[in-house]
Amino acid sequence: MQSRYIIDASILIRAFSKNDTTALKTLEEIRTQGILIIPSIVFVELRIGLTEKQAQIFLPTLEELGEVISINYDHALKAGELLRKYKDNGISFTDGILAAIAIIENAELVSFDIDFKVIKELSLYKLI
Repeated sequence: MQSRYIIDASILIRAFSKNDTTALKTLEEIRTQGILIIPSIVFVELRIGLTEKQAQIFLPTLEELGEVISINYDHALKAGELLRKYKDNGISFTDGILAAIAIIENAELVSFDIDFKVIKELSLYKLI
């Protein structure tokens, strides 16, 4: 069975808008190791910072990078559980959803966001 990786916006922002070599290497490495999963909520995070022109170019390309999935009932219930459990640890609503998707989908979360480290149930990808 191939490994599965949930991609956080932090990786994509650094890889494409900042041309960060660590982020680019990470994306390339995980693409060769398994399946990239991009939660649709990541597109919301990215779209906030993109101009119309950037969005027209970048978002369709990103959609082809991996499997895009939307939040479902199981993800929502797990996110609520995580947000309740870790509410005093600074986990944002979006981070709770991303963590829940990674847990339910049995995938490693790929992120530069260190806030995720408090979520014990979560498998985090070790960045290069």
